[in-house]
Amino acid sequence: MSARYADPDVTVLMDYAGGFNDPTTAKTIANTFFEKGADVIFHASGASGMGVFQAAEEKNFISMGVNLNQNSIAPDYIMASS
Repeated sequence: MSARYADPDVTVLMDYAGGFNDPTTAKTIANTFFEKGADVIFHASGASGMGVFQAAEEKNFISMGVNLNQNSIAPDYIMASS
């Protein structure tokens, strides 16, 4: 993982929403990661990622999008897209 290349002591959390159109599950996962101390939450889950962005706005954390520039969805909470 590239995060470990930058910082060998980093903790990487992973989970799966189970589908690309399940923002409710993705939001639950994002909230859980935030509660565990995640600094940035990146999704690669299609429309499920909208749940990550909702959680980011509600809990005030930084997220990352995927597939296209998703910054316009929540500019204060989406720092980049891959």
